[in-house]
Amino acid sequence: MDLLMRIAGAMIFTYFLSRLALRLPNPLKGVLGTVLAHAVSLAAISLLVMAMRSPLDVFRIHQLLIFVIAQGVWLAFDVLRGTFPRRAEG
Repeated sequence: MDLLMRIAGAMIFTYFLSRLALRLPNPLKGVLGTVLAHAVSLAAISLLVMAMRSPLDVFRIHQLLIFVIAQGVWLAFDVLRGTFPRRAEG
């Protein structure tokens, strides 16, 4: 149950930060712009986790793996969603 809660927390946290990063001004368009936004989001998450855990001396680099996986899931979702053209309604 503990692992499931970590995964759910990482998915929710990365979702909101990636949505915020996608709204920032981005010099790149298309897939590269999406990748850049997700990279910025992952960098912000990494810095936040390191800033919170390093003073307590409990930070280990493998703790970021769950956030990397969750960010990768959202990146794949956004790339696949943007890749397929939408059907015209009406």
